[in-house]
Amino acid sequence: YNTVINAHAKSNIPGSSDKAEAILNQMFDMYQQNNNSDTDNDKHWNKSKSGFVNKDQSSKNTSSSLFPKPDKVTYSCVIDAHARAGEAQKAEAILQRMEDQYQNFNDQHAKPNMIHFT
Repeated sequence: YNTVINAHAKSNIPGSSDKAEAILNQMFDMYQQNNNSDTDNDKHWNKSKSGFVNKDQSSKNTSSSLFPKPDKVTYSCVIDAHARAGEAQKAEAILQRMEDQYQNFNDQHAKPNMIHFT
């Protein structure tokens, strides 16, 4: 998912930033609908684009691997997509969404860091 979102972020095609956000929303909805708990497979999916896949993780076949939870990387890619499209308000709205998710639900996956504010 993050790889596709990142591809949209780097695309010059009109509407790519909205498509990136739609994928984020889809990920979040699928994750919530399936009530998955935090697992190593969430990390597996979201780090696989960077080549940090652990062999033990890739061999797991659990339901949570089908519905990865959006994390800081996911949100960052969508923020980047909106920023590249000149959509500062939409980028700021995603940052606010991250902050709300962290503050209201103590979601450590969504906790913004200094990179998100620069």
